[in-house]
This record gives sequence, structure tokens and C-alpha cells, in this order.
Amino acid sequence: LRHQDAASLGKRNFTDGFPRLGGQDDQYLWVERESLTARGLTEQDLLTSVSIVDRDEMAALINRMTVVISA
Repeated sequence: LRHQDAASLGKRNFTDGFPRLGGQDDQYLWVERESLTARGLTEQDLLTSVSIVDRDEMAALINRMTVVISA
């Protein structure tokens, strides 16, 4: 998230790497719309461009993937 201080949470700062993950011709970063809404977040709060999908579309994407990285 923009303006989040990882050190204050006792976590390592990975924010420099995230912008390099998105914005490619093939978009491989998806965020579930319902999860953003439940947390009071918008796409503008995120560090890089992503594809926003609904819960059913996310489930279908996950089922098609060989590797899934989730947080």
C-alpha cells in the first residue's frame, strides 16, 4: 500500500520490487474487488497497476494457474 511504513510493522520493505511486477504487456497481478472493498481500499491505494476482478473470476484464475503467490 502507498504510504505504509513496513518498518513500523516490524516487516521488511518490499515496495521497491512491486512496481516492476505490474505494467507488462501480460498482466499477472490480480486483486479481488471484494477484498479491496472489505479493507476500505481502492486501486489507487496500491503500489502498482493490477487487474481488479470479482471473486468468481479470481477463483477461475487460481484454478488455471500452476503457481499462486498470495498474501
